[in-house]
Parts: sequence; C-alpha cells; structure tokens
Amino acid sequence: MTWLLAVALLSVTIPDAEAKLRAGQYTEALKMFQELYALDANNVRILKGLARSYEGLGDRENALTYYFFAWQASPGDPQVVNRVYQLAVDLGQEDLFRSDLESARTRFEMATTVAPGRPRAHFLLGTVYERMGQYSRAIREYRRARSLPLARKALKRLESRIQKSTPPPRTPA
Repeated sequence: MTWLLAVALLSVTIPDAEAKLRAGQYTEALKMFQELYALDANNVRILKGLARSYEGLGDRENALTYYFFAWQASPGDPQVVNRVYQLAVDLGQEDLFRSDLESARTRFEMATTVAPGRPRAHFLLGTVYERMGQYSRAIREYRRARSLPLARKALKRLESRIQKSTPPPRTPA
C-alpha cells in the first residue's frame, strides 16, 4: 500500500470511527481505530480514539496506555492530560488498596509527570514511598504536594472551615 493511499484511507476512516464512538458503538470503533493505528501510530486523533474506545468498553488499563501515548504525541492537550491524570490516579489507588506498590508507584509517577502541579498524585506517591520504606522519597513528595498552589488553596479553605466551626474558647467563671 502506498503512502498516498494510506493517507486517503485515514481521511475517510477517522471521521467514520469517531462517529461510531459518538454512537456508543465502542467495539466497532475500536476495530476501526486499530486498523488506522497500523497505518499511523503517531496520529493523536487515532490514539485518542483508541483510548476512548477502550474506556467505553471498560478497559481502563488500555485506555490509560493510549491516552498516555496521545499525551506523548501532544502534551499540551488538556483533555488528554486530564484523562491520563484521572485514570492513573484511580488505577494507582486501586493498586495501593491491593498493596501492589510497584504498580501504584508507576501510575502515580505517570500522573505527576503529566500534571506536576496537582498535589493529590504527589501525596499518593509519597504514601507509596512511605509504605516501601523509602522515607526520603516519601518526604520529598509530601513536601512537593504541600508546596503546590492548589494544596495551599485547599489548606486555606480547610483552615477557614475549621475556624468557622470551632466555638470560641471559654473563659473561666
């Protein structure tokens, strides 16, 4: 197959595959995106289509993989950043619950790579390091989480809420 023919197929098939996604026909969309991926493994639309197809089928592992590939190809796409982050954190928390610390570490590191300004993944990564006995790394991640602007805002809101709900000190009678 010539390169020109492959490009012609891509321009016709990507919209068709995306239409299958919008219609909720995830299995059909997945098959189409897999064929397209064989022709162009670096196309962000194809990578996102694969990720969304897998996600629609409930396969979050493969969805995360293809969202991450899409992020690597287009790191500035906020939709992709959000999906990689959320899936990595969700799956990492499940790994942490099952005490699969190595897998949890990998997922939280992925989350902190794609969204370094979000404190939750740093805190969870610190928790993993602490459970692994890697205390200096745990402290580093806890400090990083605490130093981020989002964390400072959340702490201020929490302090304000606590102050409002705390009764004034009693004076001795």
